[in-house]
Amino acid sequence: MPPKRAPSGPLLHTPQAWGQRPALFVYYRVHSQNLDHAVLAVRQQQQLLRGKHPGLQAEIMRRSDADPAQATLMEVYSTGTGAGAPPAPALVQEIEAAMGQALQGL
Repeated sequence: MPPKRAPSGPLLHTPQAWGQRPALFVYYRVHSQNLDHAVLAVRQQQQLLRGKHPGLQAEIMRRSDADPAQATLMEVYSTGTGAGAPPAPALVQEIEAAMGQALQGL
């Protein structure tokens, strides 16, 4: 079963109260049996995106879930230095297309 992304699109979040830079946060769940493959696919795709877009910062995190059959992953993207900024809309579309392809079938 492919990971399910939020139907309303990516969440742009500005957590400046925490001293962080504005960023794009993308949350989704994968079945625990696909977790290792999903994380590897995301990391590889993020490396390609960083190479194509200097200054793009990308990471992936996992939330501890009560349901052992599911894992919630969160991708975080930002650009620039200092205060930074979330990725431009065209880059957001590119990120979503790249990750959708990388995670297809997982």
